[in-house]
Amino acid sequence: MSARDAAELKKKASSTPGSMLSARRAALERHIKEAQSLSENGNPLDRKLLPFLQSKAQANQSLWEVYNGEGSDDKREEFYEVSKTIWTEQIPAALEQIETAIKGPFVLGDQVVSLATYTARLRLTSQSLADLHLISWLTRLVTVSLGEPTVKGIDSLEKQFEGKKIGPQVRGFWAAWLERESFQKVLLPNYDSFVEAVGKK
Repeated sequence: MSARDAAELKKKASSTPGSMLSARRAALERHIKEAQSLSENGNPLDRKLLPFLQSKAQANQSLWEVYNGEGSDDKREEFYEVSKTIWTEQIPAALEQIETAIKGPFVLGDQVVSLATYTARLRLTSQSLADLHLISWLTRLVTVSLGEPTVKGIDSLEKQFEGKKIGPQVRGFWAAWLERESFQKVLLPNYDSFVEAVGKK
């Protein structure tokens, strides 16, 4: 949902991210009305749920206003700066931490191995829950960067970092997962749906 300048914001506002924000806004408004009605009838669960939904709606509304030109110029500029920080500092820093955490074929491994061994073991061994979360997140970052689901696709992500590099362990993790059947069946269709939605294909 981030955008680093007006051109990127305009593109996202007219495609999937903008549609998602509007759909989320409508859904939250509907759920808030339902929770308000039920809480008035004495349902304690809905009295607790209502503040949570309202906080989510408020956060979504702020972003929706930026996307739909209803926010102030200062608010948009602040949004651009936060987005730049996310892509040039926070994501690279997170990947640096992951680089040191990967031991062997997975995040929770016990030794460093070559890429060939790394890939072979990934075919044969079971992954941890951390690995599943990591590959899902990494795939999302690559697709948002309009990278292909190929070994070189991660280069598109690296280009967002203004000179910072993605380490060999993260690259090996990405390359090895591309060959897994689960990636082909689950994450790859999601990639295809995403690029179709943003008009890349």
